[in-house]
Amino acid sequence: MLNKWIQSLGLLILIFMIQAATIFPQSGRIRQRKEFPSDKKTDERKSERKRNEELRSNEKVADKKASVDSQTKDLDESSSVIRIESVLIPIFVSVTDAEGSFVKGLRLEDFIVQDNGKTVKVESISTAENLPLRLALLFDNSSSVSVAQEFEKTAAMEFFKQVLRPGKDSAALFSISTRGHLEQPLTTNPNLLIRALERLKKPGGATALFDTIVMASEYLKDRDGKRVIVVISDGDDNMSDSSLDETIRTVLMNNCIVYVIITSDFENYIRTGRRSGNSNTTFLIAERRMQQLAQQTGGALYSPINENELGDVFFRLSSELFNQYVLNYYPEFETLPKGKLRSLSVKIKNRPDLIVRSRQSYQIPN
Repeated sequence: MLNKWIQSLGLLILIFMIQAATIFPQSGRIRQRKEFPSDKKTDERKSERKRNEELRSNEKVADKKASVDSQTKDLDESSSVIRIESVLIPIFVSVTDAEGSFVKGLRLEDFIVQDNGKTVKVESISTAENLPLRLALLFDNSSSVSVAQEFEKTAAMEFFKQVLRPGKDSAALFSISTRGHLEQPLTTNPNLLIRALERLKKPGGATALFDTIVMASEYLKDRDGKRVIVVISDGDDNMSDSSLDETIRTVLMNNCIVYVIITSDFENYIRTGRRSGNSNTTFLIAERRMQQLAQQTGGALYSPINENELGDVFFRLSSELFNQYVLNYYPEFETLPKGKLRSLSVKIKNRPDLIVRSRQSYQIPN
């Protein structure tokens, strides 16, 4: 009986030891975690996710660079357009028949424009009457023009009334003496211009004619519309720092047209009562210089001999300003030498009977 109980107890101890062995590893070592296939797939997914993030980061950098390059290209293209527009050469053209009547109804294909002798393409055509007029009247108030000044002032006052269209055109008044002076800034009100003429002091001093023309063209250069300078003077310059060539270049760069009303014959007529021209060599040279300035810029020179003719000149001038064609010409900016005068000529196709007057040169800015 006792033996059976001892055998049963030994069997229970053996069973307990076997179960303990299955729960705790042998020799006190911690069992390592078994690696399953699913864990390997998880690591691969993490690596793939990292590679995708790197690719997306690289794509963002590339997109940003492409955007910068695109903006730079757009800026370059925009700058190029601005540069081309900055050398637009407006060509104002007066076309008359043999009797002096203005010829209307011409089309773009009727005009032949040559740049340094080469026929070039003109972009568009319009009429000057559609543009606002920006006019500077330069009145000689030096000692050399004292005889006829009152007649000239009266004629200039009538001119302002004729030429300024209400609400659209504007004019300024400069006096010419030892130095030029702006007597009345641009205004649409002819009464202000008339009062400025009336306030002019008694003639005196030297004549800085070229300097005043340069001053007026600089004053007008940033104004929209048609820029016109009208000079009332005997043409004799004895004070300017600017030469005739410098004056012509500045006026052309600022796209102004110069009209000159020479007063020397008028003054001589008042003194002598004779219609003969002035034989004074100084005034003859001065008149030739003014003729060159007017021709180069597309204007004209007038030499009225008396009051009636002076009034006719102003009437003719006011009519011409609104009966001109405007040709818009864009030179090949990149291929032309900078800072040099280039010749321009305008003709009417198959109409040699017509008289054409326009600017004779232009200059590409440096």
